[in-house]
Amino acid sequence: MLYVGIDGGGTRTTYVLCRRDGSIAAGAQGPGTNLNQVGFDVFAARVSSGVDVLLRRAGGEAVTLFG
Repeated sequence: MLYVGIDGGGTRTTYVLCRRDGSIAAGAQGPGTNLNQVGFDVFAARVSSGVDVLLRRAGGEAVTLFG
């Protein structure tokens, strides 16, 4: 099982993909995702893109979304 952590801010957003034991499988940074600054459509596109990067970087690890 893998877990996604997202720390969104006005200037940048940090993404991390962790294994159950807490070790990091992948990490990434992207542009800001402050909803009040960028609006919902940009927010959703940026978060989706950041998670896509994590999943690609996880490589061969099995990833199951939503159970």
